[in-house]
Amino acid sequence: MGLYAGGMGIESERPPRPNFGKSRDNQAAFSLLELMVVLVLLSVMMGLVTPALAANASQRDRFFAAQQLYAELHRARVTAVTQQRHLTVCPSRSGTRCDPTNQWHWGWIAFIDPDKTGQPVEPSAILVHGEAQPLLEITSGGRQRVRFQPQGTAYGNNLTIEFCVRHQTGKATALVVSNPGRIRLTQGSQCA
Repeated sequence: MGLYAGGMGIESERPPRPNFGKSRDNQAAFSLLELMVVLVLLSVMMGLVTPALAANASQRDRFFAAQQLYAELHRARVTAVTQQRHLTVCPSRSGTRCDPTNQWHWGWIAFIDPDKTGQPVEPSAILVHGEAQPLLEITSGGRQRVRFQPQGTAYGNNLTIEFCVRHQTGKATALVVSNPGRIRLTQGSQCA
């Protein structure tokens, strides 16, 4: 800074001038306009991304539910073989009795079924209760239960349980239990 002569002939240091509209090297702020533009862009991007994230979450729920039922059916089959008992897995809203339906999304139970009645004889016979999946549509073609014999085989024809996300189209995840008792996951039919 230079020296200048004030009004009375006294030299002193020149006061700093205001720097309006000029950038400084150490200035680290944004203008209000820049902030508004960034906020608008972020809100537009979130609007585009949010539906895709919700769809991914629903598909993840569908896959998790299929894996969970797959694991419990496998466990029921292994238990039937190792304990040499009949085990049944069926849809159940209450968690205590089998429902006469093919709607598995309201929950299901796996239980020891020594008399092959298709219903738990007592509450202690229930091994596991699967939780309801209200965001999914989980249905089986015609059969309402899987019954594993002590040899590990399943009674009747193949059972296919399909997992769809409610109100979304696309291919279902299908869980197939064959007559010999093999359990596998595959791609199912088109979800409505």
